[in-house]
Amino acid sequence: MSIKRFNHELFAETLKEYLGEQPRSVIAEKLNTSRVAVLLWENQKQEPTLDELQLFCETLNVSTDTFFYEEPEDTTSQLKKLVKSTDKQNLEEVLNRIKIREKYIAIENRKYE
Repeated sequence: MSIKRFNHELFAETLKEYLGEQPRSVIAEKLNTSRVAVLLWENQKQEPTLDELQLFCETLNVSTDTFFYEEPEDTTSQLKKLVKSTDKQNLEEVLNRIKIREKYIAIENRKYE
């Protein structure tokens, strides 16, 4: 199973190419947003809203899927979906214990470095 994630890097690159020498205010106006928002997208500090993304994609005549990629779901999330709801609390406790144990091992390893 996989999860769709927003590709900030591809979006920022595409945005920069689209902007070219134009001021950010031009695209900001087209997308009904601010120049600051466009700057944040360019620097991968913020994602556009779905409406802004859709308007941008319509401007470029590309699918919104262009800016998403599939990432495999982590094992913990997969395991949680398979477990009965009554056992989820037990699973959470086990996962927390594993995390604590991993931290303890890391601390122990630092002592001997």
